[in-house]
Amino acid sequence: MTRLIKNCQSFIDVTSESSSFHERAYRELSSLISIQHIKVEFTRVLQANKSLLTSGGKTYKISMYCHSMNLKYLFVVLLVLLNFSSYLYGGYLSKASLLFNGFYFATLVVSVYVLCKLETKPLLVFSGLAVILGILVEYVNTQAANWTYYNGGQPPLWVAVGWVFLLAIVFYSAQYLKKYANWKTYAVIPALLCFGLFFLFSYTEGNITFLTIGLYLFMAVLGVYSSVYGTFGWNFAVLVTGIVIGSTSEALGASCGLWTFRSGELLPLPMVFAWSANAFCLSGLLRVFKVFADKLFQ
Repeated sequence: MTRLIKNCQSFIDVTSESSSFHERAYRELSSLISIQHIKVEFTRVLQANKSLLTSGGKTYKISMYCHSMNLKYLFVVLLVLLNFSSYLYGGYLSKASLLFNGFYFATLVVSVYVLCKLETKPLLVFSGLAVILGILVEYVNTQAANWTYYNGGQPPLWVAVGWVFLLAIVFYSAQYLKKYANWKTYAVIPALLCFGLFFLFSYTEGNITFLTIGLYLFMAVLGVYSSVYGTFGWNFAVLVTGIVIGSTSEALGASCGLWTFRSGELLPLPMVFAWSANAFCLSGLLRVFKVFADKLFQ
């Protein structure tokens, strides 16, 4: 650029025009070159700022993602601490058998792994609805004397919070089982079978009373509603995993006297299907809130 100005000045010096014309031409040419230089510099600054803003946006998104991850892990830790503190101070840790305690801690470990795989918002929705449903079901059934906890009081907090952990394992296990039952038939069959047998055995057990009939119908409506939108494989897997995991939990707890059932049996027939019914009901609640259990635990 400096060389261009000098060449122009040399050219003007050798012309036969007046000196005033020489000076005016030199000033105008220098002015044009300066303006062009400013434009180039301004464009460069804009591009640099644009890069900075883009980088800042990415940094902001990364920061928000890290904050969300930290919130998720903190929430899961609080759930575990709340559950274990209730289990410990309620006297259940010392009263439970070694087998049940092993099952309890194994459930905590596996469910923590499962819950930490979820996104923060769905995790909060799933956990909140599971605890609310757990409190409702446990309270109504203990009031109806369908089962009683060893201390004779209201359902302990660790049981209600434990619904989050146990149902997370039910849904997570169902993801692995569903591929073995991907049959082309009516998706609603497993849920209808589950609630049909649950109502039948609850009636013969004497569990259906004025207190419980409304709750059971509410659970059945939500459970069938959720199964209509699922696949047969998924619904069948929920039925089977609910029976296996739920029955194991109920039988182990009853065997060491943590709770007793109306009939005094170790595992009454209604309780065989109870956790499958709970899972179907929770699936329906989650669907109402636009959270889909069959997609959530993939």
